[in-house]
Amino acid sequence: MRVCIIHDRLAQPVSQILAERFPGHEFHVFKDMSAMPPDPSSYDILIAARQIPDGLIVKMTNLKWIQLLGVGYDQVYKWKIPTNREFLFTNAGTATARTVAEFVIMGILALYKELPVILEQQKQHSWALPVDMRRLAGKTIGIVGLGNIGSEVAKRAKAFDLKVIGFSRKPVQSPFLDENLSLNALQDKTPFLDILVPMVPGNPESHNLISRDIISRLPREAILINVARSTVVDLDAVIEALKDNRLRGALFDTFDIEPLPADSPIWTVQNLIVTPHCAYQYENHVPDVIDLIVDNFRRYVAGEKLSNICPVII
Repeated sequence: MRVCIIHDRLAQPVSQILAERFPGHEFHVFKDMSAMPPDPSSYDILIAARQIPDGLIVKMTNLKWIQLLGVGYDQVYKWKIPTNREFLFTNAGTATARTVAEFVIMGILALYKELPVILEQQKQHSWALPVDMRRLAGKTIGIVGLGNIGSEVAKRAKAFDLKVIGFSRKPVQSPFLDENLSLNALQDKTPFLDILVPMVPGNPESHNLISRDIISRLPREAILINVARSTVVDLDAVIEALKDNRLRGALFDTFDIEPLPADSPIWTVQNLIVTPHCAYQYENHVPDVIDLIVDNFRRYVAGEKLSNICPVII
């Protein structure tokens, strides 16, 4: 099999390890993510992240499997994939799920324990007690989407004695859920949520799932943590709610334009924590992603079911 690997940083290490483990196959590295690889129709497998050359998938007429280097797969909807062809799509979801879940908990704790206020006081050398710290225990968290990351968030939320309500398209059996409801129940349940965490993938179905209406139904002291794609949440509505003191706070890790421009007014919205799309980062991120890809390649060669299959809707 011929494998096309496109990435400026990861293509070389991924190729090197795959070539060592699977010497009977060809692995071709392309670090320029905008340049069309030669003879694209000869490749069976594509390993890439968010950026690939325009029109590449159309020219890969022998393509059977796309392995993504990250978790999100909203970029697939911009790749002009022919509707008359079928592919396997897999991501690296399980490699980073626990790390992203930890980041979500960090955001919740920061907003409940007034960490931004404390850090600002430290800069000013001001010894003053925060006036509005809150306790997590007994609060209710709503997790919208119970895939790899959403399930890990539920596990950690339960450890803090939160009431955990999961919203999903299909029922999920989990000891960490107090309730598992349909996505259709989100609107009616929103007024009872102290914390809202969307964890659905970015796709046409999830666009503005956390809409202005949903945000308006949240309690005044609620917080919202978004480490999913920016298209999932109406950020303008969240900012308006924060400015009107209708929400306690929010954390956003993803934005429509990245990097977020230095002159963007989003940076200065009070009670909004802005993070630079870093929720997935940890010390072993790259080795763990490579291990996942190696295992998936082994599965593919052996004719076994791949892990982290994405339900892409073309």
